[in-house]
Amino acid sequence: MLEFDQVIRRSRKETKERLVRKDPKYWFWLPMMQHSGIFIGRAKGQMLEADYLWMRMVDDIADGDLAAPIPTEPAKYIEEKLDFLHALGTPRDDIDALILFSEELSRETGISLQAERELILRSMLFDAKRFGKRQIFSKEELDEHFYQCDIEGTGRGTLKLFGEDPDKWPYVEPLGVASRIYDNLQDLPDDIASGYINIPREDMQHFGISRADLRDISSPNPQEWISSEVTRGQKLLEQDKELFPQGNFSRVGRIFVHLYHRIPTRNYFMEESKNH
Repeated sequence: MLEFDQVIRRSRKETKERLVRKDPKYWFWLPMMQHSGIFIGRAKGQMLEADYLWMRMVDDIADGDLAAPIPTEPAKYIEEKLDFLHALGTPRDDIDALILFSEELSRETGISLQAERELILRSMLFDAKRFGKRQIFSKEELDEHFYQCDIEGTGRGTLKLFGEDPDKWPYVEPLGVASRIYDNLQDLPDDIASGYINIPREDMQHFGISRADLRDISSPNPQEWISSEVTRGQKLLEQDKELFPQGNFSRVGRIFVHLYHRIPTRNYFMEESKNH
């Protein structure tokens, strides 16, 4: 356990230094993650933080924001993490150690998250494989990785950690999709600069968006698509308003979802709707 404590402290420090430079909100969210055990129990809180730390590092490696601890191609590195998740051998780096720690905490708490961890890793692998390539994918392909892997994996895993029935997933699905739209739109300029095209092929055709348009997302066609996505996100939040209360979630879970997901998503759409 002492070794894991050292890895956690080191990863916590490095992640904080990296993320706070990108967005000051992490001054609040990272300590909240660290002390989440106060609200959901020690072992669950440790697991929430450990999972967040290693997933954040792998995601940054996939996006080219962080070099892999073991020098290799990002996609190959993430494939190795998937293999490690299944085999759980001797850790080769801090990410392996955190995955192993998370799996041990799963056994301690009786909360199996391996399926959800794999879904999220596969979403990151998809990003790593397309980094810098400016490939255009169909809506079905993007949905598979964003919604099934990213949203469902994160959503079901969070429900389990907060002591909720993971089959309540449909009650949080509209908010999960709205949050994904928010993330996509907020990161759109940086993603395009990194070679990620998160506008489905069907939407590119429908809105007449050319590859040249992607060099300037303030041009009319991309702006029309952005406006349609904001409208779609707002409709999803209306669905969330009706559906989420039917889930009868715990008070802690309701507060977490409201602060971490609903408020930033709603505020972003409100601000964007003024600009369109």
